[in-house]
Amino acid sequence: AVMLIGSADHKCSEEILTIVSLLNVPNVFVRPANSRKYADEAKLQFADQSGDFVTLLNVFNEYQSALEQGGINQWCRDNFVSYRTMVQAINIRKQLYRMMENYDIPVISTSQDDKKFNKYITRALLGGFFMQVAIKSGKGYKTVDGQDVLVHPSTVLPVSPEYLLYNELVLTSKTYIRTVHAVKGDELKKFEFFSDYRF
Repeated sequence: AVMLIGSADHKCSEEILTIVSLLNVPNVFVRPANSRKYADEAKLQFADQSGDFVTLLNVFNEYQSALEQGGINQWCRDNFVSYRTMVQAINIRKQLYRMMENYDIPVISTSQDDKKFNKYITRALLGGFFMQVAIKSGKGYKTVDGQDVLVHPSTVLPVSPEYLLYNELVLTSKTYIRTVHAVKGDELKKFEFFSDYRF
């Protein structure tokens, strides 16, 4: 909610609206046991170097384009995307959109071609997830509350940046952070909470 409310100030409330909708449904990517290699390759088509949040946005935008052209079920099969999950995300998005209109929160979009796009997205995400930041530590990361974690293998991040924002913790035999976004130290400096951390 905080992220959505503040996203208009960062000129990306439409993009954050989409991302929030996709975070509230099961995984959009299908990974059948007998086609994992193809599923992983298909997922990389949508990958953004900033991480998984913008990758979800890319999936949604491509889905919408395919929907307009017809043959959406085939598109979902070809790209290993769950049609049912996308329909749920669209319904949630419509509900949230109406709520934003009711509370006079402007729905503003910034093109992904804009040089400031990633900065806007990062600032909006930090507005809602500032307590869910992890700092590079050894082979993994350490959360702000001191937990040692690893990045979940499902991420599309091509590198291991010094700082990550994450959506959830996954506990198995190890503790993972899943759905991550690369963050620069100068963005974290804007939050007084991080004044004791090294940037």
